[in-house]
Amino acid sequence: MRLKFSIILLLLSFNLFAQVNKKKLVVAQEIFDNLVNAYASNKSAPLLKILPKNSPRIVAQYIASPSPTVQVDETVFDICMTFGKDSANAFAIILSHELAHYYNDHNWCSDYAFALRNSALGNTLNKVSKESKIEKESIADSYGLFYSSLAGYKPFDVFNLLLDKIYKQYKLPEVVSGYPSKKERKEINRVQKEKIEKLVPVFEAGVILIYAGKYEEAISCFNYLNKYFPSRENYNNLGTAKLLMALQLKPQQAIEFIYPVEIDPVSRLSSNGTRSNGKDEQNQMNNLLQSAKRDFEKAISLDPGYAKAYINLACVYDLLGNYDAAIGRIKDMPANINETVSALEIKAIAYAHSDNAPKAEECFLQIQKLTNDTGRYNYKMFILGSQSLLASENFKEQWQKQKLNDSSKIQEIDYEIKRINAINATFKSKELITKINEAPPLSIQTKVTSNLMELIIQGQDESIVIKKYLIKEEVMKKVTDVLNWLIIQKQPLRILHVTCSGRWVITVN
Repeated sequence: MRLKFSIILLLLSFNLFAQVNKKKLVVAQEIFDNLVNAYASNKSAPLLKILPKNSPRIVAQYIASPSPTVQVDETVFDICMTFGKDSANAFAIILSHELAHYYNDHNWCSDYAFALRNSALGNTLNKVSKESKIEKESIADSYGLFYSSLAGYKPFDVFNLLLDKIYKQYKLPEVVSGYPSKKERKEINRVQKEKIEKLVPVFEAGVILIYAGKYEEAISCFNYLNKYFPSRENYNNLGTAKLLMALQLKPQQAIEFIYPVEIDPVSRLSSNGTRSNGKDEQNQMNNLLQSAKRDFEKAISLDPGYAKAYINLACVYDLLGNYDAAIGRIKDMPANINETVSALEIKAIAYAHSDNAPKAEECFLQIQKLTNDTGRYNYKMFILGSQSLLASENFKEQWQKQKLNDSSKIQEIDYEIKRINAINATFKSKELITKINEAPPLSIQTKVTSNLMELIIQGQDESIVIKKYLIKEEVMKKVTDVLNWLIIQKQPLRILHVTCSGRWVITVN
């Protein structure tokens, strides 16, 4: 895929940008925000600029300097809107591709750009080999299609027609010396489509299995994904599943902190009495942590700015008892993200475990200002732990009860889910089955309709049905104060997920 066919030769003024119709900007920004949310990176999102039709002509491009920005020609937006019900799918292709360049640090930017011969950027691009351009574009296509699918869009079937319309509108030749041809771009998309259509359901299933506490099955999913799509996210999720397995084996301590990687701390904190501290469990825990450590290090090697992997790696070091290394991993993070809530949380925990109370309190107080719930819990446990173990245990029980009461907040969406079920009962779905021959082996069947994606995960002993519904925004506004992920019921398992745009609900029955 490539959707950038010219470069902008001068900086646009704010007045030019403001000439774009406000309704277009709102629609474009919403799609952009959904995609950024799907990429789920701690890296700050780039700016989005829709360039008015009277500006120097481009199709779309990511520029790294002076500030990361995705620029799209208004004409391209208009082309995408001609696709009717697929208009958002078409525009998501363009935006997600450019975001892939940003999140993969392709800072030489205007790949597939048709630079004017006399421009400095054009001269730079001409020095980049066609093979290198195709390689970068293939990466951007993989990520672009993958994450636009995760965001709920359906990019695969509209790509070729979109490319044809863009070439026609911009009067572009099908072959340009030194650049992938139009035919090659379509072939890149075909290859990526076949690859990504089978991988997206596995990724979705893997993430849900982590939240469902089925870590071995999740590990199977991400091991499978890394054979075909070895990304930072997949290695990080693989390590996360192993880390959470290790936390289940963690021996009981007087003061139980919540690690910033934990999905359902309420369940873990409630199960302290059932965990033993035997030698076998300790060895198993250490083996899992060492394996998770390698996964997080691989994720960092693929993206040295990937904050989640640094934080998870710091959690591993803390659990292994290497508190200095845990603090060091946070200090190794890029300066603009080493003061995030999660980074401060693991630093505070590591300082507390290393008996550096002043430093621990300093970090906890910073978290307090950022109104982080688990951070407040950890700080309270830190303070009470130095005063009275009984007081800390009582506070922990009260906190757990409050979290369990949160499930009542989502009951208002039940009617909407039942209504969608009724609509989809007569809607013909598209089906796909992916076999995972890992240990344990899994079969993942995907059924997709207009506003529902259903995953049926068949394991050796049980099957799990995952349903992802598109809920009306006015319904979701009623539950905006619910955590992004919330385990509602244990039996049958039910999970709620609300994205930044507040529209997706996932249930597992």
